[in-house]
Amino acid sequence: MRLFVALWPDAAVRAAIASRRDAIAWPAGTRATPDDKLHITLHFIGSWPAAALSRLTEALAAVPPGPAFELELGPVAAWPNGLVVLLARTVPPPLSDLHSRLSEALRSLGVEIDRRRLRPHVTLARHGPRRIEAPAWPPLRWAVQGFALVESAAGRYRVVAGGP
Repeated sequence: MRLFVALWPDAAVRAAIASRRDAIAWPAGTRATPDDKLHITLHFIGSWPAAALSRLTEALAAVPPGPAFELELGPVAAWPNGLVVLLARTVPPPLSDLHSRLSEALRSLGVEIDRRRLRPHVTLARHGPRRIEAPAWPPLRWAVQGFALVESAAGRYRVVAGGP
């Protein structure tokens, strides 16, 4: 199994993100992220044996989600390697704390944790331009209430545990 931990938007937030993605005039060759794949990755786990899935889900279920918090998604940015992202304006302390608690739980299972600082973002497109012009939207507010364990298989994402 190929797995990751993510903030998984509910239908209303997903539609709002998709609406912003669709308002951008994408150049030829850009691959917009499909609606059902819009999310914020917190930790990439990678390959995980299906036989040990219950061990992983139990470890993640033991992570207290902490208080609900609001995430403000703001500017669109072009990143290296053709990624175009919708950035979080800040990293609220409850998100930083959740990220740390998840790191500890995953580390205890032998998962290697990415050492780069958390930069919450939704990938809007791949193979995008080096510079992007997007409308100056007001912040998109996302009331985050938890996290999800997600499987990536055959080009599709499936929530294994947790959810919006």
